[in-house]
This record gives sequence, C-alpha cells and structure tokens, in this order.
Amino acid sequence: MEEYMSFRKMITPTIIKIVFWIGVAGCVIGGIGNIVQGEALSGLFLIVLGPFVVRIYCEVLMVAFRILEVLTEIRDIRVTGRTPTTPSIPTGPSVPFGPSVPFGPGGPTGPGPSVPTGPSVPTGI
Repeated sequence: MEEYMSFRKMITPTIIKIVFWIGVAGCVIGGIGNIVQGEALSGLFLIVLGPFVVRIYCEVLMVAFRILEVLTEIRDIRVTGRTPTTPSIPTGPSVPFGPSVPFGPGGPTGPGPSVPTGPSVPTGI
C-alpha cells in the first residue's frame, strides 16, 4: 500500500486492463446491436475488428508505463548494485549468432562456398 501512496507503483496499468475489457464488451454489444438493426456487415466488422483496435490503443497507453518500470529497474541496479532476480530486459541472444557448421572445408577461416557471378547467374527465377 505504501508503494501506491508514494506513487512508486502505478495503478493506471490495472485501470487500462479494465478499460480494455470494457472496450471489448462494448464492441461486441455494439456489433450485436448493429446486426439487430439490419447493419450486419458493420456489426460483424465491429465484433471482429473492434477488439483489435481497442487492444492496440491500450497497448500504446501501456508502453509509457512499461518504460517507467524498466527505467526504475535500471536505476535500482545502478544505485544498489544488485542484479534483478527476474530480468525484464533481455540479457543476450537465446541462440548463438552465426552458422552452426563451418563455412567450407577449412572451417570458418577457410575458403567458403563459391558464389557464381557474372552472366552465369540465372535470372528471372
């Protein structure tokens, strides 16, 4: 509770999630209303595309709060010298870069595969 009162933890992300579900419900109810009134095509569009539009809008709003969380973690790491237990910032690639087999008979430093150049390259494929 102290985090909320000192504005260290934001309540707006929770409110945005509630707004998302209200928006989805509104799109579905509005779409059904349009279908009942005889505007079936607009009703279907509202039911299908409406939730996506609401989701994108809410995600745009959430970006600022996510940036705040990451910056707060970075500040805490720099000030306290601790490392986060569950890093939200990617620490590196999950798979190694580069090929898993050597390029050619000499390995990565040896001669690689030959690449055709000039008129012998097929065109129009």
